Amino acid sequence: MEINVVWSDSAIEELRNIYEYYYSKASKKVADKITNSIVDKTIMLEIT
Repeated sequence: MEINVVWSDSAIEELRNIYEYYYSKASKKVADKITNSIVDKTIMLEIT
């Protein structure tokens, strides 16, 4: 069974907001790690 994940405009904006929040409150490294983890989880949905 194939799953196709489609990111809505609002979801992309929320991901940007999450990145900006952690970038300003913690660091670029933390922001990258968190947002990359979110994207990776959606990729895993497509693979399984």
